Amino acid sequence: MKPLRTASVILSFLILTGVVSTASAENHHAIQNLAPTTGYTGNAFADLIVGVPCEDIPDGMSQISDAGLIHVLYGYPSGLGPGENAIFHQNVDGAEDEAETDDDFGSALASGDFNGDGNYDIAIGVPYEDIGTVVSAGAVHVIYGSNLGGLSIDGDLFLNQDTSYVNDVAEVSDHFGYALAVGNFNGDAYDDLAIGVPLEDFENGTTVTNAGSVNVIYGSSAGLNPNGVLPDQYWHQNSADIADNVEDHDWFGYALAAGDFDSDNYDDLAIGAPGEDSEAASKDDIGVVHVIYGTSSGLSAIGDQQWEQYDWGGSAESEAYDHFGKSLAVGKFKWLTYDALAIGVPDEDIGSIQDAGAVNILFGSSGGLNDDNVVFLYQDGGYIEETAEAYDQFGFTLAAVDFSGYGTHNLVVGVPYENLGDPLVNDTGGVHVLTISGGNFTGASLRYFHQDRTGIPGDLGAYHTFGLSLAPGDYNGDGKEDLAIGVPGDSITAHADGSVVVIYDDVWGGLADYEPQYWHQGGNLDGEGEADDRFGQELAALPSTGAQPSRVYLPVSIR
Repeated sequence: MKPLRTASVILSFLILTGVVSTASAENHHAIQNLAPTTGYTGNAFADLIVGVPCEDIPDGMSQISDAGLIHVLYGYPSGLGPGENAIFHQNVDGAEDEAETDDDFGSALASGDFNGDGNYDIAIGVPYEDIGTVVSAGAVHVIYGSNLGGLSIDGDLFLNQDTSYVNDVAEVSDHFGYALAVGNFNGDAYDDLAIGVPLEDFENGTTVTNAGSVNVIYGSSAGLNPNGVLPDQYWHQNSADIADNVEDHDWFGYALAAGDFDSDNYDDLAIGAPGEDSEAASKDDIGVVHVIYGTSSGLSAIGDQQWEQYDWGGSAESEAYDHFGKSLAVGKFKWLTYDALAIGVPDEDIGSIQDAGAVNILFGSSGGLNDDNVVFLYQDGGYIEETAEAYDQFGFTLAAVDFSGYGTHNLVVGVPYENLGDPLVNDTGGVHVLTISGGNFTGASLRYFHQDRTGIPGDLGAYHTFGLSLAPGDYNGDGKEDLAIGVPGDSITAHADGSVVVIYDDVWGGLADYEPQYWHQGGNLDGEGEADDRFGQELAALPSTGAQPSRVYLPVSIR
């Protein structure tokens, strides 16, 4: 079985990228940039949800290891601020279930308005949750937004595959909740939730191990409860009209993203299966992406598309262990009418450079996604700053960010295993902000962010993995999206206690209006930084009103 876990050191599918340093915490000169603690209305600004899945939760005189929690940082006119900073975990009064060792609460996050009340809600993946005696079956908490302008633990919903209206049953190491995506798949007044179960097994005479599945639960006036709306859907590669078949280690549901690729006002669902093999070419783990289209009756597999790099060939031809579809993002990169799909291939070899990483972009049309004019991106040292190097894993994370406020998106590409500095610092990480110019996606030096750049908080450090998570949101309420960047390997007061850097619109224009912020546990945030907490391992924006943010929800990283 391929383990899916978070940890103090992040590993690729196949490559151990380094050894954990046990040195003391690094010396950081930047301090948290604080917004005023007055003026919060609950209406104008996005809030930031920060996952800390390896946080230990106090239990009397002892600690519950890696139980996990989330922080909520509230938005203000000057950006995110510490006022009313909230913490949620499974031992909070009113929470369903309870904190247990290795739950990893907060490993996946997604926001949406599931009950149509105008307040955004948060779905929280707990993929290692035990359901009764069933180890690591996985679960999802849903915490609803309130009219008072914040999340409320009242009505906390605890979902798993033993919930009466959720298809299938909880089984050992399914990892239900490993990936999440929010979309409005039937075009009503309520957002819906797609839940990845990438290690789901199937019985086809013999056991098919880790084939993967996806549960889709539809919103209603009562929230994520199908009574009177639509029943839960259960998708896998043996579902009617879904291309291919369930096979060992396909990992269908490892990554998810929602968008309207055919502009019919129903969101569609992209599903990554990065472990899919190519039988015809006898290549293992090339990876594929399925796209299921929305209708007035919800998602329908009729017209299901299965994409792989063989479809367009050229320099992007499928190769063994590419893991195409390991990350996904949806945005309007080229035009406003149709969404496009960015597909990460972080283990793509560029020439002879192993696991340098790449990104493919498919554009939408009235007929949905097509392979006309597919864009293939990598660190070429020309259009995109930096050059491809072994094990960079360009495209490990992706996001679409509307920095301008005009409705078009920049493509943001995380390269968390980039080595930088002189001498080189291993796996310190970087983030590219790309835009279309002259028909090409470009990323100038001013749009390349890392902790060795002037104005970006923190210092270069081994295994910081800057860019391991990304969350666009309008945190200062100016109508333009900003970007939160997770740095879970950062060492502030203890080894890998983690941090988050927030950059605001037009930062490449001189860092004048809104300086980047630097958040971590301790100081002005509740909680303390402890060894291997990994604050910032996962991120999501929680808007209070206004348009849904770019639907970009990433899976938990692996160890």
